[in-house]
Amino acid sequence: MSSTYRELPPPRHLAASVACVWVREVDAAGTHLVLPDGCMDIVASSAGVLAAGPDTGPAPSTLRAGEAIVGVRFLPGAAPPVLGWPANELRDQRVPLEDLGVKSFRAALEAGVAKKDLTPLVDAVERRLTDAPPPDPVVQQAIAELAGGARVTDLPARLFLSERQLRRRFHAAVGYGPKVFERVLRLQRLLALAPATPGSLARLAAEAGYADHAHMAAECARLTGLPPSALLDVRFPQAQEPLAA
Repeated sequence: MSSTYRELPPPRHLAASVACVWVREVDAAGTHLVLPDGCMDIVASSAGVLAAGPDTGPAPSTLRAGEAIVGVRFLPGAAPPVLGWPANELRDQRVPLEDLGVKSFRAALEAGVAKKDLTPLVDAVERRLTDAPPPDPVVQQAIAELAGGARVTDLPARLFLSERQLRRRFHAAVGYGPKVFERVLRLQRLLALAPATPGSLARLAAEAGYADHAHMAAECARLTGLPPSALLDVRFPQAQEPLAA
C-alpha cells in the first residue's frame, strides 16, 4: 500500500474539541491498520461520510487506489455531543452519519472530498459544535488526570464519584471504561516514544509505563493484534535500528 497522510492542527476556535484534521491520499490499494487512540473521527470519502467510533482493537481499513479521504479527529469525550450519540453505542463501528440522524454534512463534504479540501468538513463540525452541549466535565477531568499519570483506582476519590458512576459516564463519553482508556494512553505513549528511544524493547516498555516487557507484549497483542516488534515494524517501516528484546 502507498498513501500520503497529513495531519493539520484544528482552527484555534475548535481546539477545545478537535485534536486535528487530516487528509489521506491513496496511490496504491491496500489495507491500513487503525489503532486505538481514545478518539472518534468523522471521515469523508467517495464512499460517504462515516462516524468512526472508539476502537478497542485493531481496525483494518481498506483503501482504494486514487481515493482521497478527509477527516476530523475529536479529542477523547468530545464527539458524542456533536453526533448526538453516546460513544459506547458506536464502539468498534463505522456508521454512516445519516444513520445517526446527522444529515448536515453530506452536500458540503462531497465537494470537499473531490477537491481534497478540509474546509467544508471543518465548517460543518463548527456548525454542529455551536449547538452541541459541552463534553462531560467530570470525564474531561478524569481524562486529564489519567494523562497526567493518575491511577484509575484513585479517580473516584479525586472526582467525588463512585466507581460505578465514573465507569457509566466514561462509557457514554469515551466509549469504554477508564481502565481501557488507560491502556490506550499507554499504547499511544509507546508509539510516541519508539522513534526516539534507542536500545531494547525492555527499556521502551519501562519508559512507556509498562511493568515489564511481558506486560507490554500482552497489551500490544490485546490492542493491536501484534507483538511489539511487529507493531513497530508496521508503524515505523523506515526505522534504521530495530529494537531488540
